[in-house]
Amino acid sequence: MFLVLVLLGVFIVIFTLNLKTMYTADDYIYRFIYHTASPFGKKEKIDGLTTIAISQWNHYFNWNGRFVAHSIVQFFMQYNKIVFDIFNTFAFIGLGLMINGFSRRRSDKHSDAIILFIVFAFLWFFIPEFGKSALWVSGSGNYLWTSLIYLSFIMMCSLKKDTNVLLLVGSIIAGFLAGATNENSGPASALIVMLMMLLEYLKDKKFYLWKLFSVIASLIGSIVMVMSPGSQARGHMSMTLGVLLGNFKNLASLSIHSYWIPYVALLVLYICAYRQRKLLDNSTIMSFIFLIGHFASVYSLILSPEAPPRTLFGSTVFLGIAIFMVVYDLNKSTYSVALKYILAVALLGLFLRSGLTAYRDVNYTNLQVTQEYRTITDAKKVGKDTVTVKLISEPKSLYNAFDGTAYLQKDPGAWMNLWVANYFGMKSISGK
Repeated sequence: MFLVLVLLGVFIVIFTLNLKTMYTADDYIYRFIYHTASPFGKKEKIDGLTTIAISQWNHYFNWNGRFVAHSIVQFFMQYNKIVFDIFNTFAFIGLGLMINGFSRRRSDKHSDAIILFIVFAFLWFFIPEFGKSALWVSGSGNYLWTSLIYLSFIMMCSLKKDTNVLLLVGSIIAGFLAGATNENSGPASALIVMLMMLLEYLKDKKFYLWKLFSVIASLIGSIVMVMSPGSQARGHMSMTLGVLLGNFKNLASLSIHSYWIPYVALLVLYICAYRQRKLLDNSTIMSFIFLIGHFASVYSLILSPEAPPRTLFGSTVFLGIAIFMVVYDLNKSTYSVALKYILAVALLGLFLRSGLTAYRDVNYTNLQVTQEYRTITDAKKVGKDTVTVKLISEPKSLYNAFDGTAYLQKDPGAWMNLWVANYFGMKSISGK
């Protein structure tokens, strides 16, 4: 019963925030068949899989190689926003259930409702730039939805089944799509699978050919994505030692700032596992593997010209699995059970405070954007093709997708103003 209440509570919270989060930045661009980033020229709206394929072909050669992520974004941009709101809520719930399910399977434990709540609390507090990576249509397509793909790939490769045609073909497709999700989490997921294969061989003397082909497909997917002409043209970076050391320092600072609490928690869990002689248990070893995947997904960004915090989405997921694998393995003693309930109550209190603040900020922005929409549609009704709207105030929360994303400015010739004008079929939109 409590499990249902947890899932229902998460659904209400995330669905409400999805409903209140309006389109921003790239969403207006991906409503149309992509040609270039220029807002000028005739624009054709996305209408079906054929137009998405054409758009992503152009996108691959002119912008970047994330065809998996942006196909998801453009699929939803052809429908009313409510469709995305519903599916995105289930995607978030699905991510929490996948982390919980993968964590408990290694210790052969039943799902624990309290731990599941803690999993969702972990995602709420540690997903970087939550609004831009889990609520914004373009951001969610790039990070939340792709996490379901590479986690599915890892979960598939955790199966111990002999090679057959269906499994071989399915794993190759899953591997390729996982590799092509994004620049750091895709390769990190392939590394995790390779380490799992090594563990299987060392422990059970088992080697599954289909897993090898899936890893190769994953690496090919990563290469296809990274080597896109659009990415190469836009993402050139000087590979000097000074630049690489600077990137490493920035990533180390970002990861410590973002994850020092989970790092300390995981260290404590490893110490507890050592004291209970569980450090070499299957679940703890698997936790080490996901921890390696976590660090790989963080520090592979050393080769990227930029690394905004939301690129650590997959790093958060891998770290979460590393933590909760040990949590489930230690979930036996009276001490650990009592600590679990105390932690859950504390996290609930922190969430209520954080969630209320986030809702107020997201809702206030929603009211302002809704008024902008109303002003634009009212102008269209009376035959006007130019309009001036009152600009939104500065967002105050990282749970707000408008925090740091491009949106309307005073100048009607501003890049985003022109794209929003295209979206609404207006000649120009200015701000005041």
